[in-house]
Amino acid sequence: MTNNILSPVKENFATKFYFGRVIDEFTFTQLITEFCEEGYETNKSHSNPLSDHFILKMISNREKKAIEISPNSISFFPILEDENEIEDIRKKIFKHVAKRYEVYNITSRENLTSSITSLLKNDLRSCASLLYYSFHKYTNTLLYNYYNKELKMTDNEIIFDEIEHYTSSMFYKFTEEIKKNDEIDLEKSSELLERLTHHSSKKNIDPFMLLKYTWKIEEKSNSFLTPNIIYLSNYLFKVDYTAKDSVDAYKKIFEDLSREDTSQEINVKKAIAFSFIMSLEKDSEKEIWMLYVIALRLYWLRQTADYEFDFDVNTSVKEMAKMVHSIKSLIELNQEEVDTIVDDFIPLQKSSLNDEIVEETESKEGAISCPLYSVDYKFPKYIIKEEREKNVTLFMSVIHLDSEFDKDKILGALNFTPHITNKSDCFIYEVSNKDISVFLYIHFSSEGRWLFWFQNDAVSINTYSEKDLKNACEDFFTSLSESYKDFHTVKLDTNLVGTNPIHLNEKSSFIEIDGLNMLEFELAKRKLHFKKQLNRILESMLFIDEEGKLFGAIEFDFDIEFGLELTIPFNRKISSILDKQLPMVYVKFIITDDDDLTNDEFDFILSGLNTESKSINLINIFMSSHEIQNFIFEEKSLKVKSAIVNIVNNISYGEISEGLGKIEGINNVLEKCIELDPTNSIPNATLGYWYFRNQGDLENGKKYYEEAIEKDENFNSGMYVSQLQQKYYYELAKYYCEVEIDKQQALYFITQGLDKDLRFQEEYQELIVNNGLELVSDKSIAASEEEPTLEKDI
Repeated sequence: MTNNILSPVKENFATKFYFGRVIDEFTFTQLITEFCEEGYETNKSHSNPLSDHFILKMISNREKKAIEISPNSISFFPILEDENEIEDIRKKIFKHVAKRYEVYNITSRENLTSSITSLLKNDLRSCASLLYYSFHKYTNTLLYNYYNKELKMTDNEIIFDEIEHYTSSMFYKFTEEIKKNDEIDLEKSSELLERLTHHSSKKNIDPFMLLKYTWKIEEKSNSFLTPNIIYLSNYLFKVDYTAKDSVDAYKKIFEDLSREDTSQEINVKKAIAFSFIMSLEKDSEKEIWMLYVIALRLYWLRQTADYEFDFDVNTSVKEMAKMVHSIKSLIELNQEEVDTIVDDFIPLQKSSLNDEIVEETESKEGAISCPLYSVDYKFPKYIIKEEREKNVTLFMSVIHLDSEFDKDKILGALNFTPHITNKSDCFIYEVSNKDISVFLYIHFSSEGRWLFWFQNDAVSINTYSEKDLKNACEDFFTSLSESYKDFHTVKLDTNLVGTNPIHLNEKSSFIEIDGLNMLEFELAKRKLHFKKQLNRILESMLFIDEEGKLFGAIEFDFDIEFGLELTIPFNRKISSILDKQLPMVYVKFIITDDDDLTNDEFDFILSGLNTESKSINLINIFMSSHEIQNFIFEEKSLKVKSAIVNIVNNISYGEISEGLGKIEGINNVLEKCIELDPTNSIPNATLGYWYFRNQGDLENGKKYYEEAIEKDENFNSGMYVSQLQQKYYYELAKYYCEVEIDKQQALYFITQGLDKDLRFQEEYQELIVNNGLELVSDKSIAASEEEPTLEKDI
């Protein structure tokens, strides 16, 4: 069979519908009657209408139309263009060509599909009603298939009115009838019909009796019926079906119910209790009585769903999932037994429920299979949080139809599964076998409903596709199944149905793979342009004369890092202006809006990125996108200037401390820093330090230190005043020890500055010892073991 059965095919200026099989004479006659209208003339009616070369053609000269019928197709000339007309013709053909059991089978499966989508949407009323009708149509399928295949009867030879519903009153009539224990010849249709209709003149079929004679898959159904029966026994009667005394418990329940006032609900419970008893007492008929339990309960659920306002209170997702599992398994098992062309026929009507589109997940051999349905399911309010809602863009829900689903056992297996993180309200699974880490968020309930989602750091772009989510779910269930077996020593039944991935944030958009290369190329160009702009501005800040000298003491290499994942190297090194080797500074701007990632964490992560020589200083400057944007395009950001000034100041201080302060241009470097950041006190102090150490210039040394102290008091609330004063007095004392050779003055400044702060006490001690000085006071000059760390060197 091909998938184009009863689909219109354009061939040789005509529209043709293929039947998918060779039709019989009765069907052939019905098609002629259906399409032969007034004004059409029959042409070449052959005496052997079913021979391969036979063609019956009906022609209308007035309308210039023709209809051609063969044993395997019917065609219409000229080509049909109107979709409504095509659909109407398909319905008429299907009505005659399709066997009744095929039609009922299709309807049964359509109702099952609609029931599953209702379950996924949490619409339990519709789920119950549709599932019952799916089961009822399944019963019709059994009936017509039996008559067609076993009794060799065509549909037009089968005459009865309808199949009754699975009511408790019909069940009691059925149990009375089977007590007669009359023998019948199943090969005689008349005897079978009499038994199915209870010898009534009204040809209404008893569905319980019908199952008794036409249901032929008892042994294969035990595996999925028994777990559901165990659940229903506990749920309805609080009785363990597998216990030794369960029969006595059911008999007592039946007797107690018989003494109560008769009502529909009581009658149904009595019928179910009776079926439980029979399933245990008649071992050879165990499965059929278990099926009667399912049928009675399902009809009662359908009744209460239609008429009782509190229906959802009387059932649950768990029960409906188990019912769906049973009926779905029945239909699938029956499909293996019935030779039918259901899969090849396209349903007559397009479903009015647009959410009934089902898609099988792609699965490798041995992988988990989960049919997915296009369902408008809402992300549960009790799981979504304000911060989470901003980041969740793609999610899907899956329901476990396994009749033995146990949340506690699943929790045990989850905690035993690799790459699983146990969070407060969910689990996080790191998808394996990926080039990059993909984190799948998971939540599930005791009823067997799973929720899966991806969480992004921004709402504007969804970085995952629907296929990514499907694959991640399949990967998760595969891992869970393995750990479940390892932990519980039994296999996890993964009979699953789910929703297709749904976008929670409709504004989010996923960039398809075929556009990523162009996006990456464009992004790289923009980053390069941005970096050139930033470098140009930074260089203009640091040049100090018309010859283009850059400080004369330091070589800089600027780079920019956008976050941690989108690095594009930009190594523009500025040549040394002197012949001698100069210190190299590698400055990396980290552009990030992640407030949760601290500078220390960034330093730790980026420490592995520095492949340069150890002598090179790696400096990270952290900027928000807003700050760097303002600096480049509006030159308003003082933070960038301040960061550069602090770096240059620290390098200059280090060079002076190492005795390299005679390098040409250090004073110019520091003067430029003071010009760029006039409120920063530290460059003034460092310049005073340079005058003391490099020039032995007392006046300028004092001038710049005192300016630094005044600036810190005015612009920085005196944060570094004590340290600045201590360092200032130390340089004065050192000057009087080594330049002026005035120990009394040196001692004066030592006593003034020694206890100002803890930072430079060790230097004071060395100065005292090296110059043979003696303090008058008894104050300790020992340095603190825990020396405080300044953000800026002085």
